[in-house]
Amino acid sequence: MGNLATLPDWLVVGAELVVIEQTRGESLSAANVKVERILKRDIVLDNGVRFNRNTFSTSGWRIKDAFVNRDPGHWSSRTSYLTAPDNPGVAAALREGRIKKREEAVRRAGNAWERNRRDPEVVMTLVREAEALLGALRG
Repeated sequence: MGNLATLPDWLVVGAELVVIEQTRGESLSAANVKVERILKRDIVLDNGVRFNRNTFSTSGWRIKDAFVNRDPGHWSSRTSYLTAPDNPGVAAALREGRIKKREEAVRRAGNAWERNRRDPEVVMTLVREAEALLGALRG
C-alpha cells in the first residue's frame, strides 16, 4: 500500500464500483456504489463511506488492485475492499460468500436433524440445504 501519484483509470467521479466486505467469521458481502467525490485524502462514496486514497493495494490476499479499509473491532473485525466491478477477485469473493452461507445453512439443518432425526420435514430441509451447497460448489 502506498501513496498514489495517479489514481487507477477506473476511479473517477461517478464511477460505479463494488465494495466487498469481509468479517472475521469469513462472511463476504458486496454492494454496488458510486464515487461521489475524490478529495485530497479520501474517496467519498454515495453511501457515505470513505476510503483513504493512500490505501491502494496491488497484493491483497482476497482482492488485488483495490483500496482497503480495515476496521478492527472489539469482537468483529471487518475489512472492506473498493474496486472495479470487473476485478477478477470480485466474482471469486462473491462465490466464496455464497458457499459460506450454504455451508452455514447445512450446519444449522444438520443440528436440527441431530435434535429430531425422525421428522421428515427436518430431513427434507437438510437435503435441500445440502443440494443448495452442492449447487454453489459446482457454481
